[in-house]
Amino acid sequence: MMQRWGLAGALGVWLWACPVGALESRTVQGELTADDEKAGDRFVDLYQFSGQAGDKVAIEARSKNLDTFIFLFDSTSEDLATDNNSSDGTNSLLVFELPKTGQYLIAVSTAVPNQLGKYELSWRTATQVDQWRVEASQFNL
Repeated sequence: MMQRWGLAGALGVWLWACPVGALESRTVQGELTADDEKAGDRFVDLYQFSGQAGDKVAIEARSKNLDTFIFLFDSTSEDLATDNNSSDGTNSLLVFELPKTGQYLIAVSTAVPNQLGKYELSWRTATQVDQWRVEASQFNL
């Protein structure tokens, strides 16, 4: 299992130049490659977004060939939340209420060391269905 503090330490220093606004939904196609940053023995891609205190965000990573693992950090590199399998199969879904207005960072990695491949990452305002999906996964439903 990946150590959460190891990934946070690998992030280093961030420069925040974006204005803070309302949470904007976004979907990106990504790929973990051998040229990506590494945290321990896992490759990592990073994505930044802005949010307001109290925004409830759903972050989901889906892949046909990766066992996705997602991390959420605040602008001080504090590790806020992680998820490995709260979506179906080896996909990841986390729902989290942002504690403060500011910039946040999503790290996409894998539960399996040195795994490479394509994925789709999305973040959006969380719905009740997102919350139910996370809760159902805790009971293996």
